[in-house]
Amino acid sequence: MAGYLQSEMQKHYRENCGTQRKRNLIHLREDIADMSLTSFAADIGIAKGNISAIESGERDLSVGNIQSYKTYFKEYHDLDISVDYLMGYTCLLYTSPSPRDGLLSR
Repeated sequence: MAGYLQSEMQKHYRENCGTQRKRNLIHLREDIADMSLTSFAADIGIAKGNISAIESGERDLSVGNIQSYKTYFKEYHDLDISVDYLMGYTCLLYTSPSPRDGLLSR
């Protein structure tokens, strides 16, 4: 009987999260902020090379980077971006409107 090795599962999970994180971060910059890498770097306060390395998966997000993303998107786009989204644990940027309360939530 074939079993799952914990190390293989962890590797697969890290790869999936890394791929999703790249998609999420590029989506935020290109589609939400509608900015080039150079302009975004200047506005968010993270060096262009660091953003490029983060988006390509060569570098992980630091706590400071996470705070910079959250602050920028809250101030300029009124979005409360979750750490889960930034880290690639989810692809959901928004929650669906609740049919019970009729309100849109983010």
